[in-house]
Amino acid sequence: MNIRISCLCLFEQAGRYLFQETIYASSGRIMYRPIGGTMEYGEQSVDTVVREVQEEIGAMIGQPTLRYIIENHYETNRQEVAEMNGVMVEELPEQPQHGHDLAFIYEGTLPDQQWYEREVIEGIEGEVTYRSVWKTLEEIEHQQHALLVPNGLLELLLADTKGEHYRSFVHHRVQSSHSMPSLG
Repeated sequence: MNIRISCLCLFEQAGRYLFQETIYASSGRIMYRPIGGTMEYGEQSVDTVVREVQEEIGAMIGQPTLRYIIENHYETNRQEVAEMNGVMVEELPEQPQHGHDLAFIYEGTLPDQQWYEREVIEGIEGEVTYRSVWKTLEEIEHQQHALLVPNGLLELLLADTKGEHYRSFVHHRVQSSHSMPSLG
């Protein structure tokens, strides 16, 4: 098993966030994820998030700022993996596949205002097209069969919007340098 490093970007306007939306016909589950992708060897996380957003939706990012780092351990659903990759379930291993992801979650802006005016934004990841939609956190929280990934991101964002502190051993809020304790 490898550890995957992903770099994702949160775009927010008036309480709505832009999320990639994946609907799995096999399970009825709807997965939301910030725009972004996998870090390439030798790349800095900020460069990855800028590149991935440009490649996937064709947008330039303004002011990317690291907000969170989330370490995520998960088990994949065979049917959903097959559906996402366009393969037959029988082609996948019988036993559950475990994943380990380290996600750098950035916050950014889209300097071109037209991105905020579109309800749906078409994207492409590799050769697979997808749609991104603007959603509030509450819509995802109350939507049946919906999931925001990486795991724990919804709880972090909801706590932040309420001014509360959310702490877990695998979710880390990035502190600004002026709030870091002095080492001297």
